[in-house]
Amino acid sequence: MINNFNNPYPQTMPQVQPSYILVENEQEARSYPVAPGSTMSFKHRTEPYIYIKAMGFSQFDTPLFEKYKREVDEEQANTPQIEPIDLKPMTDSIKALKGEFETIREDIDTLKDEIELLKNKRTRRKENDTE
Repeated sequence: MINNFNNPYPQTMPQVQPSYILVENEQEARSYPVAPGSTMSFKHRTEPYIYIKAMGFSQFDTPLFEKYKREVDEEQANTPQIEPIDLKPMTDSIKALKGEFETIREDIDTLKDEIELLKNKRTRRKENDTE
């Protein structure tokens, strides 16, 4: 038989930390406090360096500190830049289409008015015929 009971040790959700912390220099990364049993990643703001600082599970352990230089991927560096698109011709075409649309709308309104006039004439004829 399975007994349902309240767990006296509630499970905690792991805390999500940012993927890296931006630092101004290596010394700032070295002096950043890291909790025992955890690892932190740092990214230099202006230089291509990434720092990793790890602490053991004891507060008396010496932190491990590593420095890595980021390298630019050759393929990514040689990717051609996309030239900006000139939007003026498209804008002019849209304006022309809007003008045509307004003309068509006016024609439809005119046709609606003419249909109403014809309906009114028809009802007047029927009224005259019944008298």
